[in-house]
Amino acid sequence: YMIRNDNQVSFHIAVDDKEAVQGIPLERNAWHTGDGNGNGNRKSIGVEICYSLSGGDRYYKAEDNAAIVVAQLMKQYNIPISKVRTHQSWSGKYCPHRMLDEGRWNSFIERVQNVYNGGGNNMKWTMRSGGLGVSLAQEIMDKLAEFKVKGNLVYEADGIFYLQCEPVDDRNKLGAITWYFRDYKGWYCEVYQV
Repeated sequence: YMIRNDNQVSFHIAVDDKEAVQGIPLERNAWHTGDGNGNGNRKSIGVEICYSLSGGDRYYKAEDNAAIVVAQLMKQYNIPISKVRTHQSWSGKYCPHRMLDEGRWNSFIERVQNVYNGGGNNMKWTMRSGGLGVSLAQEIMDKLAEFKVKGNLVYEADGIFYLQCEPVDDRNKLGAITWYFRDYKGWYCEVYQV
């Protein structure tokens, strides 16, 4: 990617569902945060997570791998968790867009901290979902069944259906469901750690 582009865009490390690849020596700056000659580009390490647009489950595995890479960088360079930042925090650039879209930045930071503390990525995850419309509620239940996740719908007096989902080890399953329903109006889907 960086060899063939002339967009003045670069990063130090790209992480996918299988591995992490370093493209630039860490002591050199990369053009990744959108803040020009600011500290984001000049003094931080750029870690990009692959497949954020089209990867489905591959993206969530890449995100898990990125948590491991970031924790390793924290240990190697004595970086506190408070210094792990989004590109958005440097310049307003909406990145990491998928994590921000799905409201999971804080969850990512928790995973990084857990890996840093030696806990690995073995956490339990569940999903909250709710909104109007029984047809969409049934569609969500069908999607849960497809991913072999147990859950049930609760109809509240306010006219809103809520989905309750049993905790699972594989957050990727739930992430794929929230991604599938991300554009439905009047419904929300959120994955969180339990």
